[in-house]
Amino acid sequence: MTGGKVTRLLRDWSAAKSDAERERLENALVASQYDELRKIARHLVASDQIQTRPTGLVDEVWMRLTKIRAPFRGRQHYIGAAIQEMRRSLIDRARRRNASKRGGHAVQETLDEGVAVAAGVDLDRVIAVRRALAGLSPPQQRFVDLRYREGYTVQEAAEILGINVDTAKKRWRVIEAALVQELSEWRGNAS
Repeated sequence: MTGGKVTRLLRDWSAAKSDAERERLENALVASQYDELRKIARHLVASDQIQTRPTGLVDEVWMRLTKIRAPFRGRQHYIGAAIQEMRRSLIDRARRRNASKRGGHAVQETLDEGVAVAAGVDLDRVIAVRRALAGLSPPQQRFVDLRYREGYTVQEAAEILGINVDTAKKRWRVIEAALVQELSEWRGNAS
């Protein structure tokens, strides 16, 4: 389904007056985006090493999004909201698991809502990566999110960002060089 059709479907879903109409539109929306959300969930689950089934995560996130009934601006806005909900769910699960391992009474420290600090994590490395990412512009940070957190290829990220693939490849090389430079400075200071 094209982005324009999804945007129209999201708009209609947000404005639905009857429960029957809303349910019909929800089913159409799920059918159109389910494979994409499962792909993202598989990547997030694998990268976070959480024992969660991607299908279950997508179903949970879908339930959260339907309760919000937010007026999504379009497909990208909807997918972005779904990704944020997936991350929140995974973080919540990790916190519960870590709390139960520590007797359930421990308060978990975090660098921010997006990075759970678990046993064995090199905090200096986490801080260095955060600093390197903070040195990027917001569009560059979004590109990194698409590539590493959401698992898109350069070509897929280019499509999402609405830019030419060759331009995306050039931008990606610039971003990689900036990150490598920043992290090599950290490695030099860490030795």
